[in-house]
Amino acid sequence: MTPKILIPTKPQSALDKGTDLVTQFNHWASGRTVPTSDELVDVFANLNNLTPDQAKMLKRIKAAETPAAAASAPQRKPAIPPQKPLTPAKDIVIPGHRYPRWWDDLMQAPINITGPAQVTIVSGRPGFRLFIASIVFGVDGETDISFVFGASGASGAIPFGGTDEPRAAVIAMGNSPAACGAGLFQMGSTGAGIKVGGFTSFFLVPK
Repeated sequence: MTPKILIPTKPQSALDKGTDLVTQFNHWASGRTVPTSDELVDVFANLNNLTPDQAKMLKRIKAAETPAAAASAPQRKPAIPPQKPLTPAKDIVIPGHRYPRWWDDLMQAPINITGPAQVTIVSGRPGFRLFIASIVFGVDGETDISFVFGASGASGAIPFGGTDEPRAAVIAMGNSPAACGAGLFQMGSTGAGIKVGGFTSFFLVPK
């Protein structure tokens, strides 16, 4: 129960002598903003000629009320910034990054080879020139890999899967895609029973 402190009979300011000190302080302090409750009490005591004992008691009462008041105060939820809706993948780019002019015209074709074999990965199309933008693949054993870039010719044999040899590769052509002309893009593997899997990215340019 909150102690009641009555105002002494000595001349005071505008305090109501029939009302307890805590009630009058709460009424006076409402709407005022001061860093701490103790500072409000000091200002109130100075304005109303309170004795040091009255000010000290008032500070103790207000300090006891503070935790309860804080617990009962409504909690504000943190503001959540609005989420920007996702746009189609064609529009999701890295700001400031320079993309090739054909980057959003790319198509993909799967790579599935069981050697030994020479497999056509992308067929040429009449009226178009074929360009290979990237090749991604892995092998499950020792084999030699080779490529045929249509009219541009074939690569040499590249060993994979053996001792101290890589088992996968990501070949990104960047701004210099491999030109195949009107021809095919083929991939060969020499390892008997060795599986090669992956994909290639390509695009077509009208002649």
